[in-house]
Amino acid sequence: MSFLRCFKLTLLMASIGGSLDAGDASIPKKLTPDTFEAIKARVSLTPEDLAWQKVRWRDGFFEGLLEAQAEDKPLFYWIHGGDPRGNC
Repeated sequence: MSFLRCFKLTLLMASIGGSLDAGDASIPKKLTPDTFEAIKARVSLTPEDLAWQKVRWRDGFFEGLLEAQAEDKPLFYWIHGGDPRGNC
């Protein structure tokens, strides 16, 4: 399960529990066959959630550095130990 999906699911569970969006009547308070589609729509990934996948990532620091300098653009350098998607 992706990080964003886990995050959305966590927020949804918190909202169902009453700590977030407590006054929003459109949020189902209980998971049932009738409320499944509404809950699924709230936790499903949207195109905005997946926008990072359209970025042309580089595997190497120096390749990205040279390209950033040539195009006069900033360089985003991300170091992570392990799978950045993590486990939920």
